[in-house]
Amino acid sequence: MNRRVALFCGLAAVVAVAALWRWQPDGMEEYAQFVFSRPRPPADFALDDLSERWTEADLRERFAGLPILCGPYRVNVAGSRGCRVEAHRYNGMPTLYLSFFFQDGRLDEVVVNMPWWQHRAATRYLLQTFGTPTAAQDEAVAGIRLVGWSRPSGAGVFLNRDRPRNPLDWNAIHWRSAASCARAGCFTPLRR
Repeated sequence: MNRRVALFCGLAAVVAVAALWRWQPDGMEEYAQFVFSRPRPPADFALDDLSERWTEADLRERFAGLPILCGPYRVNVAGSRGCRVEAHRYNGMPTLYLSFFFQDGRLDEVVVNMPWWQHRAATRYLLQTFGTPTAAQDEAVAGIRLVGWSRPSGAGVFLNRDRPRNPLDWNAIHWRSAASCARAGCFTPLRR
């Protein structure tokens, strides 16, 4: 009887994985790569050390030894490029990968994509690093509420305020350059 139960459970797991892969292939692929790929060197850096002076060459120098894939970024902005840095850890925390976005050859945005279960660790890290958040969204935009820290350089750092409900989604620590914040308004004053 135990053999039948084990066979049924194994078959149910295979069907569940296949259904999830079909339902959300990008999420399944990212987590499969995270779990099954060989460990890679970590990417350790302070968010306040990021600078819009960085170029793609600076990125490659800074993270020599890590796989870096760069190419045109699919946005409606001329001169946009994106680089994916394959790292398993960011400052000691598990990460799926890092994304670096360049506008006209200069660093504009960085996203640290972290596994679903790392939300509490990411929140704790940002609170210890930057203290009390500058702002937090009460209402979700595109299903996500953010919490953010304004930096002295004019840059902004953000984190999804809530852990995703879908375990195939992930958390993101998002850095935006001062130029990006000036263009898009990272922090808007409260209306009174």
